[in-house]
Amino acid sequence: MGSTIEFTKVRQGLDQARSQRTQITRGAPLPIDTVHVVGACPSCGTLGFTILGFPDPPYAGPQGQPRYRNAAELKRFLEEIVKNPPPLPSPEDPTTTVDKNPNPQWKGVCKCGAKIAPPVPDPRTGKLLGDPEATPRQVCGLRFLKAMPGSGAELVVEVLSNGGAVPFVKDEELSYQVLRAPLDGVESVVADSLDDAVVDKAFGRPLTLAERWRSLLSRAAHGEELLEPVENGYWLWAGPKENSTLDKTLEDRTTEDKEKGSFPLLELPHLAPMPQGPAWPQWAFEHAERLGKGELRAGVLLDRSAVRKLIETGLERAGLGWQTTPDGAVVFAVMGEVRWPVEVAIVSLGASHLGWFFSETVAAAVGEALARVTELKRFLEAARADRPDLTFTVDGMRALASRKDGSPGRPLDLMKIPFQAPPGSPDFKRELKFVCDDLPKGANPTRLCPCGERAFVAARIFPQRVVDEFGKATQGKSPRIIEQWKGAALVATISCDRHVRIPMAEEIEQTGLKGAAFDKRLAEDLPHSIFAVDVSLHEDKNKKRALLAFGPLVASVVINDHLVSALHAACKLPSNELPLRSDEVNALITTPNVLCLAEEGFDDDMLDQVLDMGAAMDGLPEGVDPPFDLSWDVKVTAQPVGRFVNLHPQPPGQGQGPGPAPNNARR
Repeated sequence: MGSTIEFTKVRQGLDQARSQRTQITRGAPLPIDTVHVVGACPSCGTLGFTILGFPDPPYAGPQGQPRYRNAAELKRFLEEIVKNPPPLPSPEDPTTTVDKNPNPQWKGVCKCGAKIAPPVPDPRTGKLLGDPEATPRQVCGLRFLKAMPGSGAELVVEVLSNGGAVPFVKDEELSYQVLRAPLDGVESVVADSLDDAVVDKAFGRPLTLAERWRSLLSRAAHGEELLEPVENGYWLWAGPKENSTLDKTLEDRTTEDKEKGSFPLLELPHLAPMPQGPAWPQWAFEHAERLGKGELRAGVLLDRSAVRKLIETGLERAGLGWQTTPDGAVVFAVMGEVRWPVEVAIVSLGASHLGWFFSETVAAAVGEALARVTELKRFLEAARADRPDLTFTVDGMRALASRKDGSPGRPLDLMKIPFQAPPGSPDFKRELKFVCDDLPKGANPTRLCPCGERAFVAARIFPQRVVDEFGKATQGKSPRIIEQWKGAALVATISCDRHVRIPMAEEIEQTGLKGAAFDKRLAEDLPHSIFAVDVSLHEDKNKKRALLAFGPLVASVVINDHLVSALHAACKLPSNELPLRSDEVNALITTPNVLCLAEEGFDDDMLDQVLDMGAAMDGLPEGVDPPFDLSWDVKVTAQPVGRFVNLHPQPPGQGQGPGPAPNNARR
């Protein structure tokens, strides 16, 4: 078989990896990992090729089985690809068309007629399914490419079977080469083996920060007290529960420089909204139990000024301008009239949470900001082209529309609408209609939304300051206030499935909705209620549970037991059980977008942590008091009324993670 393979073609296939990767990543500041594979037909030697992309972090995988953290785990991952190759189609293989799809589909057959389709997992069961007569193309070689932010180059690992001349067979030894590929230069071989020392020397950093953590935590587990630098402005610390010098060292460092702060890993989710991805229970799984119990302590020492400088420099390299708020908490990426906030706390604390380097989270944040301002610019251009009769002016993170007669439209939230209803989507014109147009003359405003869809009357909880600002904006007018508490008000709104509008009280009364008529209409419209939420389940040491819901105005659910029951029913566990096991629970709200339902006896300290987590998710800065603090006893056994959908639906192909999720999720 070796004589039937032209190794020069194998080499050509591998050498194209960098140019192929460039087309895939399109200059992204933090490109995904890619694997470029070349294999040969076991019957005739015809070569096939494929590219595997891994958009998830390297620590992703089943609990305790991250894809890789160090060189040994990376080798295991690459060897698994060699031993169980993916489909490797050749341009010469026969194809077919399926269901009017213009793109030709590979038939899983070589040009010589041999069946070569590898088994694939069943999407429902995960079991491998395939033709027992098929023998897949066998790997001759592959190239793994990984971004190494901060090093000025990418890592290339080349794996060959028998020098690439003979495809892999069982127990065949593989050869490795490590190459350094400068972002603007020619790649060079740095070693003929793959190990952590080689990567450290060639790139000035380990393969992943989790590998540095693994070493640090192993030493701390044996009693050492450690504080080690990672990069400028970033230190890792770890030690036993009781220590002699570590706490004093951290206190001294943070006292002498107010830009520095020390943060335990366990507290990070309570301090700011954390980016999604595997956290310390996954990338430090060997020590996760002891960390969770407090027997082993670990955290980070961060210099916010260093992170801020990295963000500003990264934005400049991406061709963007920037503006920093006076307190240094936010750096805005600027493209012409539009901007996008990059929060320093989320970038810095997010790096610690994910087990990443600053250079990696900054690159990701810059890439996100670039994509956001580009989309904002596209949205505004499309809005102006669609509605030339209006003038759109950008005011911070809002766009204000004004008509030819000078009358204003409604503010357009640039943080949300351009991404929920992009140009070309079914909702684009609907959103513009809501922002730009008044209701038709004679239309009932409680029955028709300005976007053109059916409207309903609802009661929603807002901070008192919203009511106060409403009065200022309407020259002393007031909304219809149903009930008031300290710091909060229950306000009558007019809603549709996408929009919530606070009308003046007189607008509602002019439709005949006063007194009993208003109450009757409110009850009639309750089934139209819809909330988009994210939920998480928390359990204390005594197995008591609390359910945390986050989403636009979800705190308003607390006003009606039927809504509470609908939320609870939508959050069944994978076992089909309801998360809370009491008929009556304590409902707590501290912001309009957070609701906590806790079983009686739930630990008070843990409840504070859960509420802090909710406040962080709602963007409330650490140390700032919430707008209100209210609680009720509510029943979860009432007839469910209303609808709950996922605020952030799972991407296609990804299963539900731990914890409950609304089971009538939007897709």
